[in-house]
Amino acid sequence: MAREEIDTLSNSNVISPDLLKIRLIASRFFIGYLWVLVGVVAGVGSISQNALGASISVAILLAIVTTILFARNPISAVTRYSISASLTGMWALLVFNAAGLPDGFVLDAHMLFFVLNAQLIAYFCWKSIAIINVIATVHHVIFSFLFPLLVWPSADYAVMHFFIHAGYVVLVGGPMLIIAWKLFDLFNASHNALVDVKKAQSEKQKMEEERAAREAKTEREKKEELDALAKSFEKEVGSVVVAVGEASGELQELAKIMSQAAEGVGQNASDASDAALNISGNVDAVAAGSEELSSSVDEISRQVNSSSEEAINAGDLSANATEGVKSLSDRVSDISEVVNLISDIANQTNLLALNATIEAARAGDAGKGFAVVASEVKNLASQTAQATEQIEKQINAVVGATGETVKDIESINSAIERVKGTASAIAAAIEEQGAATREIAKNASQTAQDVSVVSSTVSEVRDGAQGNIGRAKQVLSAADGLMEQSKRLNLQLKAFLGQLSGADAGN
Repeated sequence: MAREEIDTLSNSNVISPDLLKIRLIASRFFIGYLWVLVGVVAGVGSISQNALGASISVAILLAIVTTILFARNPISAVTRYSISASLTGMWALLVFNAAGLPDGFVLDAHMLFFVLNAQLIAYFCWKSIAIINVIATVHHVIFSFLFPLLVWPSADYAVMHFFIHAGYVVLVGGPMLIIAWKLFDLFNASHNALVDVKKAQSEKQKMEEERAAREAKTEREKKEELDALAKSFEKEVGSVVVAVGEASGELQELAKIMSQAAEGVGQNASDASDAALNISGNVDAVAAGSEELSSSVDEISRQVNSSSEEAINAGDLSANATEGVKSLSDRVSDISEVVNLISDIANQTNLLALNATIEAARAGDAGKGFAVVASEVKNLASQTAQATEQIEKQINAVVGATGETVKDIESINSAIERVKGTASAIAAAIEEQGAATREIAKNASQTAQDVSVVSSTVSEVRDGAQGNIGRAKQVLSAADGLMEQSKRLNLQLKAFLGQLSGADAGN
C-alpha cells in the first residue's frame, strides 16, 4: 500500500517520492519507538506506583491503534497524525508516572517533549509538529492549573513553570514547524524540478526519435527515388543503347551489302567498258567495210564487163556485212542488258543509302558522319542512274542505226541478185548502190562516234562504281565504329548503374 501511494503521489507531481520514502522509514521507526515507550511508561510506573494499570493500559491502547493504522497505510496523513498524537500521549503518561518519583525527575520527563519535536521533523510535516505542540500546550494548561503536582515537582511555582515551558514550546515548536514546512516545499520543488527535467528529457528524446525517424524516412525516400531514377535511367537509356546497337548491326549488314553491290557495279561497269570497246571495234570494221563497198561500186562502174564476178564478190561482202551488223546488234543488246543491270544496282544502292540515312538519323549525333557518307552514296547512285539512262538512249540510237544498216544491207543483197539476173540493170543499180553505200558509211561513222560516247560513259560509270566501293568501305568502317561506341556506351551504362547501386548501399 505504501509503494502504491508513493507512486501515486509521485506521479501527481505534488509530493517528492524521496520525501515519501523518508516518511515511510520514519513511520516504521516511530511504531517501534511507541512500543519502546510503552515499556518505558510501564517501567517508570512500576517504580512510582502511580496508577500503574491505567497508564499501561492507555499506552498499550495508543500503540495498538497506531500500529493498526500503520498497517493499513504507513505514510497516510491519518497515520502520521496518529503517530504524533500517540507519541505525545506517551510523553504525557511518562510525565504522569514520573511525578511520583523523588528529586524532581518529572522535569526530566518533560525533556522528552523536545526530543519528540526533533524526531518528528523526519516527517517534514508541519501539521504533525503542530499536533504535538498543541496537545502539549493543552495538557500543561489543564494540569498546571488543576493538577499541578501531576506535572510539576511542587505547586508553588506551577504557573511560573507553565509560562517558562510555554516559552520553550514557542521557541522550539515554532521553528520546528517552519522548518518542516520549508523543507516540505523544498523537497517538492526539487521533485517538481526533476519531473520537469525528466519531462524535458523525455520530450527531447521524443523529438530526437522523431527527427531520427524523419531522417530515416528521408533517407528511405531518397534511396527509393535513386532506385526509381536508376531503373528509369536503365530502362530509357538502356533501350536507346540497345536500339543503337541493333541499328549499328543493321547498318553493318547494310554497309556490307552496299559494299558488295558497289563491287558488283564496278565489275559490271568494267565488263560494260570492255563490251563497249568491242562494239567500237566492230563499228570501225563496219565503217571500213562500207568504205571498201563504196570503192567496189566505183570499180564496178568502171568494169561493167566483170560485173558478174564482182557481183558475186559484192554478195559475199554483203553477207559479211550482214553478219557484222547482226553481231553489232547482238553486242548492243548485251550492252543494253548491262545498262539495265547497272540501273538496277544504282536503284538498289540508292535504296540502301536511303535506309542508311534513316538509320543514321535514328542514331542521333553519333550517326551524323555516317549520314553524310550515306547522302554522298545516294548522290552517286543517282548520278549512276542518270548515266545509265544516257547510255540506254545511246544504245537505243545504235540499235536504230544497226536496224537501218541491216535493211540497207538487205537492199544490197537484193540489188546484187538483180545484178546477177540482168546486167543491164546493174549500171542503174550501181548508181543507187553508191548512194546507199555512202549512206552506210555515214551511218557507220555516226555509230562509231555514238559507241565512243557509250564507251566513255561506261568508263565514267566504272570510275563512279570504284568511288562507290571506297565510300561503301567508309560506310562499313563508320558502322563498325558506331557498333564499338554502342558497346562502350553499354559498358559505361552498366558501370554507372553499378556505382549508383553501390552509393545507395553505402548510404
